[in-house]
Amino acid sequence: MEADTAGKGLTSTSTFPPSTSAQPSEWDFEIEVIDMHTLQTQVTIPRNEDSKSIAEALMFQGYIGNTPEHPSIAFSVPTLEHLRQTRSVQASFSVEKLTKVIPYSARYRTALSNAFDVYLELMQIVDGTVSKVGSTGSEGLS
Repeated sequence: MEADTAGKGLTSTSTFPPSTSAQPSEWDFEIEVIDMHTLQTQVTIPRNEDSKSIAEALMFQGYIGNTPEHPSIAFSVPTLEHLRQTRSVQASFSVEKLTKVIPYSARYRTALSNAFDVYLELMQIVDGTVSKVGSTGSEGLS
């Protein structure tokens, strides 16, 4: 799958989903996660030698890290979507309030804010691409 992300200069030539083997690789890594839906607190992220970045490996597994290069924690996409949907209904609902609702310390406030900003930017790119394809029909898929 190759995707041009709405002229943002971001492209992906990686395959989705990434190839995974039954054997762990030396590039796999564990990371602390916050996932309001599965309640997992730690996951192993598979990665192979062709993996372009830690951020890409996290996204393939449904997580967004608090930083792109060396994240200390990652948030599940469904958790971030839950925050986005809640904020669309109640604009006063903030990241600070979410850190009080989820059973985690307020020390995650900045990390959640960083991941949420990335998620919102990604959703903006996706929405723009969907709008573009919708307005041009199936020819916009090439």
